[in-house]
Amino acid sequence: MAITWVSGSIFTIPIQWGSFEITREVNTEKTFSSITFKVANDDAGFSFYIDNLSLVASVEDLPEPVIEEETITGAYYAMRFPEVGQGSAYECPIFAPYEEAKINNVFVAFKEAITGADGNYFSLQLVNKGAAGSGTDKIVDVPFVSGEDATANVMKSLTVNTSYNAMVEAATVTLKKVETGSGMKMPEGLIVIFWNSNISLA
Repeated sequence: MAITWVSGSIFTIPIQWGSFEITREVNTEKTFSSITFKVANDDAGFSFYIDNLSLVASVEDLPEPVIEEETITGAYYAMRFPEVGQGSAYECPIFAPYEEAKINNVFVAFKEAITGADGNYFSLQLVNKGAAGSGTDKIVDVPFVSGEDATANVMKSLTVNTSYNAMVEAATVTLKKVETGSGMKMPEGLIVIFWNSNISLA
């Protein structure tokens, strides 16, 4: 039976099959998603295919340092931050969920290794500034003292303070470098935030 399909039209085919398969492929740049449906081994001994049914992913032209990806359990947000020299403090907004949210996990990867030291070090913080931009609650506060090290280009898990990780709508989170003593250089790196939306803050 020959069937001609015109884009945009809808048709049904009475068919029986012994197996049904759906495959999905995503290109390396994650800008294109291809879905293939395959129905095989029908009762008449024929195979029926719908090939190359492709969907173009919804891709926005975001600034290069920013990646945001929806997942089944929530979402993650990643952003590069600059090197900040010894003796210099730093604070910059890096994350602002569009609704009530909870930050569950935070990871950081530095371009260069860090060897913690007592007396002169820096602390890496994520600060919940709230909707008004004046909050001081620390979602993450990691002092790079002796024993707190980081390997170059390897993700390091940062402890999340669950007393402050719930965020109201339109809240902002800043990445902050705080110096102790004469401080320490903070290498360029990547911060990754795993979060969930639509939570109850009651």
